[in-house]
Amino acid sequence: MIKNYFNFIGIIGLSVLFFGGCSTYAPFKHSTFGADPLIEMDSFQEIDLVRLLDPSSTVEQKDYTSKTLEEAFDKFYEETDLEKRKLNRNRIQERILAASQERCEEYVQYLDKKDSHTNFALGGLTTLVGGVGAILTPASTVRALSGAAAILSGTRAEFNESYFANKTIEVVRKGIEAKRKGLYTAMKTNQNSALKDYTVEAAIKDAVAFHGACSLSGGLEHLADSLQRAENPGLKGAQNTLELVQHLRETMDNGNVALVISGLEGPIKVGNTQEVTGKTGGDFSILTPGDKNIATVIVGPTSRTATIKGISPGKTTYVLQNLGKRTYKLEITVENEFDLKNIPDLTIGMDNGGHGLAIPLGVDQKRKVVSSDELILRENPAQTNTTQTTLEPLSPGKVLVTITNEKGNQAAQFVTVKNGFPLNKINDLKVGKNNDIAMSNANSKRKVKSTDEHILGADNSDSAKITLIPKTPGKVIVTINNDDDKKAAQIVNVENEISLSSTNVKVSTGKPATVILKTGTTLKNVISADKNVADVTFKAGDNTFTIDPGTTKDKTFVTVEDSSNKKGGILVTME
Repeated sequence: MIKNYFNFIGIIGLSVLFFGGCSTYAPFKHSTFGADPLIEMDSFQEIDLVRLLDPSSTVEQKDYTSKTLEEAFDKFYEETDLEKRKLNRNRIQERILAASQERCEEYVQYLDKKDSHTNFALGGLTTLVGGVGAILTPASTVRALSGAAAILSGTRAEFNESYFANKTIEVVRKGIEAKRKGLYTAMKTNQNSALKDYTVEAAIKDAVAFHGACSLSGGLEHLADSLQRAENPGLKGAQNTLELVQHLRETMDNGNVALVISGLEGPIKVGNTQEVTGKTGGDFSILTPGDKNIATVIVGPTSRTATIKGISPGKTTYVLQNLGKRTYKLEITVENEFDLKNIPDLTIGMDNGGHGLAIPLGVDQKRKVVSSDELILRENPAQTNTTQTTLEPLSPGKVLVTITNEKGNQAAQFVTVKNGFPLNKINDLKVGKNNDIAMSNANSKRKVKSTDEHILGADNSDSAKITLIPKTPGKVIVTINNDDDKKAAQIVNVENEISLSSTNVKVSTGKPATVILKTGTTLKNVISADKNVADVTFKAGDNTFTIDPGTTKDKTFVTVEDSSNKKGGILVTME
């Protein structure tokens, strides 16, 4: 008995020395989890965005306001060397990413320490107490120590379950790294893009998202598809894996594996909304969207609610999914709030002398008719009265028409608009580059019309072709009448070849406008189409010019040509 006692004391002493030595022996600036950072962390991780954008700023950091930041962004774009500005954008992004990487390493080491310290202590004590129980002989002592070992072992298991879903730190780390690697790869690709396609604001936004990916939840998202544990092979490993997945599902679903949605009460009326809630299943997202022309579903900021809005009559199904990969079919029916006579497909130039299709509504002075795209279809006010509305087709496409009656109820329908004869597609046009449309035969009756001659003009003096003349950026509808007096139309987009600080300016007496050429080139020529409305003052070789008000209140356009012979247009209004 005495011998066993001394053996017990010896084991306790060795164990204390073993555990204590682990915590006190630290001659160098590192631990078993890795070396300390080479760079002083506080200063390295501090991001002064104002200084990054504008190194010349003299404002003290304590005095920063939202205006200070906006001014710094403006200062960033004053750099005229586009390649230098692009390099500065990439350097700002990489500086934020470097600080994020340093802080993320600290976070992952923290998780490692929390996991390892607790497991090491509880595991070591379990081994110690169980070993002593095997050495000592009295039955009561053995039972007590064995029970203590079981309690410690169970405590260790509960810690792993509660904090880290049964030893998932390695996978959490891999999940974080994989997610951030994908985001970084996308950013490196974007860093080759021009500033107009990837602004400094977008670069900073992506860097912030990259930092946000360093989280326990981000790693656990990856865990569901990446269960990789080296220990517990065979049947035991399979059992542990099944228990882990079940644990994750129950944790993410607040104790409920299935996703159940409540709150959808019968059909949804057009224009109305209903909110549904995840009754069980926790956070969810849209796995498979339904027909957005019938209903839209927007998941709320808590990811446990969703708002459904009725768009047009019909049925559709959205498939929702929670974090445990359980799905729910949200079957939606949308109905009109009042009967609406079916609107047939419309043809440009047909019906009511070319003014559109008259739809009877009954006596209703409070009604409202809205088209989702008035470049395709609009209500013709000249042909509309209190008992009917006239829908005027303007260009081919599909548009949603929503009508509100005198009671505030809504009814909607999608309407298709077609051309009266085939028309070849007209591609986007550039200012300064005319586009010829060949006619299949001489057609003295044909007529070409643009909805805004200041954006796009048309010349049909040649019977064999039509010439479109792009003047300023914007969208217009080009309508062509053929020799059978049928109509065909298309929405045409006009763009500048060069980048200007403004493409639509207003001038008035004593108030000229200054425009900046932002492409890194210089001015070659600037011409006003009507000097009575607006004149220009410029100097070849500069990158700014002035638009001066004329004497006539009207609209005109200004054409700008740079040193590389590229052109741009500006719409000018004299007020």
